Amino acid sequence: MNVTVKVHLPKRMTGIGEEALKVQIPDGSSLEDLYRLLGARYPLFAKQFLSLSAKNQKVPLFALINKKGSGLSGELREEDTVEVFLMAVGG
Repeated sequence: MNVTVKVHLPKRMTGIGEEALKVQIPDGSSLEDLYRLLGARYPLFAKQFLSLSAKNQKVPLFALINKKGSGLSGELREEDTVEVFLMAVGG
């Protein structure tokens, strides 16, 4: 199935330069599956974000699927639009 991904992060953090990506993923894929696919295509994205997950640390990303918040297990559907943001932190 096809989804559109808009990554609202600096290219220097992700290696992703396109404003919107059309991504083909298997039916039933989750947001976490999409992150893994992006990591496979963009090694800098994997280094910055997926390496944290491998160490059981929280991945500091927030995603909207069709303008609604979603956790990593959020299931994607054909023609969904996923927007990815860096989670705001600090004090």
